[in-house]
Amino acid sequence: MAADQLNPGATAAEVAIAVAGGLGVTPGAVQDRLQTVTLTVDVHQWVQACDAVAAHGFLVMDWLSAVDQPPDLRVVAMFVRHPDRARGVALARILVRTTVGDDPLASLTSRWPSAAWHERETAEMFGIRFEGFVEQTPDGVSTSPRPLLTAGWPAPPVQPPLRKTAVLPARAARPWPGLREPAEPPALPGDGHRRRTTGRRPLPPGVPT
Repeated sequence: MAADQLNPGATAAEVAIAVAGGLGVTPGAVQDRLQTVTLTVDVHQWVQACDAVAAHGFLVMDWLSAVDQPPDLRVVAMFVRHPDRARGVALARILVRTTVGDDPLASLTSRWPSAAWHERETAEMFGIRFEGFVEQTPDGVSTSPRPLLTAGWPAPPVQPPLRKTAVLPARAARPWPGLREPAEPPALPGDGHRRRTTGRRPLPPGVPT
């Protein structure tokens, strides 16, 4: 169905398929699983896809974050359409997703000012750069994401904390909680780390080998 033929009460899947067709992406770009519709687009179509989804009534940019899937990162934004019983419009959500590498991603802040908080968090936690970022602050306009979650840390993180390459040295410096494995003898040193009965003890998560 063409985008201009959709009625106001079209389902999220119908809207996503129409948007995908308008962008010229393959039908496989739309997934409908467990009542969650996901539209995957190329990075250069990111803003265009978000605008198209909003044009069909999904006006609220509710959430934005990323997932580390080496060697790339996936950025996901959720758009919500509020219900309108008088027009037969039901509550619906669409996830717009893209994959980014080392290049910056176009910011959504010029269209959805509320995206600033989410892009600040995503930039800080995953190291993603947002091009065209703008935020109104009490001190004026900010054109780069300011520290958010790590603002109170004694020192800024050396690398993005939520990247899978981030080293967590505290995991090796302190006991790791957890019970012993059923096959392990009870008289093991009580350092809190899980141990194997044979072989080398595995390192805690985040500790480089």
